[in-house]
Amino acid sequence: MKFLTSVLLLILIVNVQDTQAAYQKWYVVLGRYSETKQGYKSAYALRYKLRRYGHSNVKIINSNYYNGLIIVTMGPFFNQRKALAQRNAVKHFVLHAYIKQF
Repeated sequence: MKFLTSVLLLILIVNVQDTQAAYQKWYVVLGRYSETKQGYKSAYALRYKLRRYGHSNVKIINSNYYNGLIIVTMGPFFNQRKALAQRNAVKHFVLHAYIKQF
């Protein structure tokens, strides 16, 4: 009986962790620019550069998370490991790329 209880408790813990992970989204932040003409130009140039090299999920976001800055991101990724792998794939294009959870 103790073994069955332990197994059921373990299954419950794993399911709760999977449910929490489904709501957490990870992004690779490639650049942050001010909302100016030059900022938009730089953001679109970065997106174009990465898409040209086959990274198709690069997006530009006008974000309130960063006080109105323009954010160039990749994602969402539903776990940190996938976001890190994607960051490592673009690290030679964007040295300052990092991952962030929104």
